[in-house]
Amino acid sequence: MHLHQSVWAATAIPPDFLPLTDDLRVEVCVVGAGIAGLSTAYLLAKAGKSVAVLDDGPIGGGMTQMTTGHLVNMMDDRYFELEAIHGVQGARLAAQSHSDAIDRIESIVALEKIDCDFSRLDGFLFLADSDEEATLDKELQAAHRAGLHAVTKLDRAPFTSFDSGPCLRFPQVAQFHALKYLAGLAKAIRRDGGRIFTGSHAEGIKPGTPARVRCGSHTVTADAVVVATNVPVNSRFAIHTKQAPYMTYVIGARVPRGSVPKILSWDTGDPYHYVRLQAMEDDDLLIVGGEDHKSGQANDGKRRQARLEAWARERFPMMGPLEFAWGGQIMETVDYLAFIGRSPMDDENVFVATGDSGMGLTHGTIAAIIISDSILGRQNRWAKLYNASRKPIGAAREYGRENLNVARQYAQWLTPGEVEGVEEIARDDGAVLRRGLSKIAVYRDSMGAVHASNAACPHLGCIVHWNRSEKTWDCPCHGSRFDRFGKVMNGPANRDLAKVSRRRSARARRPVWVEVLLSGLAAGVGSALVASAFTRRNYGHAARAMNSVAHIYDGEPTPAKDAPARRNTAIGSALHLAASVGWAALFEGIFGNRARADAPAALAGGACVAATAYVVDYHVVPKRLRPGFEEHLTPSQMFCVYTALAAGFALPVVLSRLRGHQIKNADER
Repeated sequence: MHLHQSVWAATAIPPDFLPLTDDLRVEVCVVGAGIAGLSTAYLLAKAGKSVAVLDDGPIGGGMTQMTTGHLVNMMDDRYFELEAIHGVQGARLAAQSHSDAIDRIESIVALEKIDCDFSRLDGFLFLADSDEEATLDKELQAAHRAGLHAVTKLDRAPFTSFDSGPCLRFPQVAQFHALKYLAGLAKAIRRDGGRIFTGSHAEGIKPGTPARVRCGSHTVTADAVVVATNVPVNSRFAIHTKQAPYMTYVIGARVPRGSVPKILSWDTGDPYHYVRLQAMEDDDLLIVGGEDHKSGQANDGKRRQARLEAWARERFPMMGPLEFAWGGQIMETVDYLAFIGRSPMDDENVFVATGDSGMGLTHGTIAAIIISDSILGRQNRWAKLYNASRKPIGAAREYGRENLNVARQYAQWLTPGEVEGVEEIARDDGAVLRRGLSKIAVYRDSMGAVHASNAACPHLGCIVHWNRSEKTWDCPCHGSRFDRFGKVMNGPANRDLAKVSRRRSARARRPVWVEVLLSGLAAGVGSALVASAFTRRNYGHAARAMNSVAHIYDGEPTPAKDAPARRNTAIGSALHLAASVGWAALFEGIFGNRARADAPAALAGGACVAATAYVVDYHVVPKRLRPGFEEHLTPSQMFCVYTALAAGFALPVVLSRLRGHQIKNADER
């Protein structure tokens, strides 16, 4: 069985292109060679623009290859839902745009003579087991108001193996082989003077006039940049709060030719099921998808695929053994439409296309039409509807729900690891381990070797989760995905998970009592040195400089440097030393010994030590017994003392952290 590989990837060989090897100047640089990127490049190159396309994988190597190839004007989220947010006119424009996108694909296929199995056929929306017929009636009325007057209600879909019950018929939708279509687009782009570079990762996009895209040691300079990477990699916040990532699963099994009608179909469930056929050599491949869940928030993909198979076999008992099983990620926007156009909070010449909402092939084509019109200076009647900067006021409840879900994911920083040690991870599997305040994403390959990465997503720091069915690390917040070794596969993260060395650091080899004393002594001695610098004469240039700054800040003379001041400073430093050692012991007890108290834990410990010292100095010890810091040092000088205390506490751990982090595996026990 083809695991983790779609039927499209198994039955098409993408054309080869070379990586970028020189600096380049073009009118338009397109980042991403999926359906949106190549469609945009095709339209612009055909209009005479000089175009360069960059992709870090092969063309169509992202989510486009994970599609099921439906080209429809049946809305994934229902027309009555769309109408409630965007009004009747918005729903009408959405219906027109998706219908026109299918027409545009069909015309390109004919013009460029692309052999991609494109065919027109009917689509049928039928009821899920728990739904009621009123849903279909409501959708039929909304579809008619949106201008789709050819949509009709029937007693059943044309399946012979099961009775679907009442359904809606959407005539003249289409299907195709997505990767064969992209190969045809790529050929036409090159013919029209465009250039395509694969294996070329766009590490940075710098807006401006002109804009610059950094790719390794080379730069593409362009009048306009189109970011068509499924999820924008040039933005950290602007769009990501308005859409959410969901995993969807697909299976494929052969059925005798003619046993299943050649149609598209979907049920009204949430998540819903979707079905199509793909012609093979002597029979047909039945393709069934569904069982969606929020990315990174479930690790039961195999059970979901099993439920998908059970659902399909109940309705299509002629199915043979499974031949394909794959998964993909869709970006669900809070108001059901893609975000297309000028990138929010960016320069006017940077464009984005994202938010496929389960209809990525038509949304990607719509994006190409809107963005190419904008770059070519043409008006587009859909541009306002899909405006990437729009505020989803009508979807405020969904917006709040999704962002509360994101906020909850940060609690993963406080939870234990999924396993205690690497030895608990089976071969060809992964899990997240806790090391102090850090979490480590550990994959153990089929040979038992360990591959460890920092589990914090480089985008905004959510903890990634292992997806056992897809063998990926998925971010539960905004949809970044990484392969089993931590290499970035999908934005918004634009770099790999940070590698964690398996080399045992010097700190990892030190006994616990040495750890405690080192952190405590460093903190106590650090604060003592700073305090002494303020209370000794001619201590050096550093002391004089600190005293001068303190004098200016405090607006009062520097305290006298006498024996009582030095004596009380020594007493205070001894108390600080004791507090530091106590906190060091406490942190080692909480976070474990050796390499388990890492840099974040040490910095937090330093803050605790400084806060403890302040409370003791000014609020706990009776005034007559106080060491006298507040009598001999000004507030700004005391601030320097507490800063040194905190920094000294953290320093040994931070330095050790920079030298490498211990990951203990079964072979090192």
